[in-house]
Amino acid sequence: MYCGGCNPRIDRAAIARELSEGVEPGPAAAIPTIVHLSGCGRACASHHQLVDESAGVVVAGEMVDGVPTPSAAIVAAIARKLKE
Repeated sequence: MYCGGCNPRIDRAAIARELSEGVEPGPAAAIPTIVHLSGCGRACASHHQLVDESAGVVVAGEMVDGVPTPSAAIVAAIARKLKE
């Protein structure tokens, strides 16, 4: 499943680029982690789930794992989740 970008509220490409350039994984990095990156609150990339109970992080517009998060703080919130 993926986000088709029909109603983006965030710049998904910029977030993905920033994640790939500078987020250091935590000790749990041996466990595969998926970042479901959707442009709006519909959360299409995660099959419309706002929280991933497995080893994943759901970004749905300005929400990270169901918690309202301003655009400028999304990468930092993902990085924190990845280090947990």
